Amino acid sequence: MASDLENRNPIIGFFTTRFVRATDENAAAKKASLLVDKEWAGLPLKESNSGTRPRLSVNTVKEIGLVAYLSGRPRKGFTFYTDGDDKSVH
Repeated sequence: MASDLENRNPIIGFFTTRFVRATDENAAAKKASLLVDKEWAGLPLKESNSGTRPRLSVNTVKEIGLVAYLSGRPRKGFTFYTDGDDKSVH
C-alpha cells in the first residue's frame, strides 16, 4: 500500500524571502542568493538533501525602509512547490 508521500508530485522548487542591505538591485539579488546557498549547504538541510544544491534565480527585488529591514528580516525558511502547484499565486 502506497503512502500519501509516495502519491504526491515531487518537489521541484521553492520560494523564499531574504532581507539584505545593498546599494542596488543586482547587489541585493547576489547577497540574497548567497545567503540561501549558504543555508542550503549548511546543517540541517545538508543532512536531509539527497539531491544537488538548488539553481537559484531572483524573482523580485523590492526596496524597504530601515524599520522594516530591522524588524522583519526573515533569516531562513522555504515554501516548496511541485509541478502540479499554481506558482502564479506566490
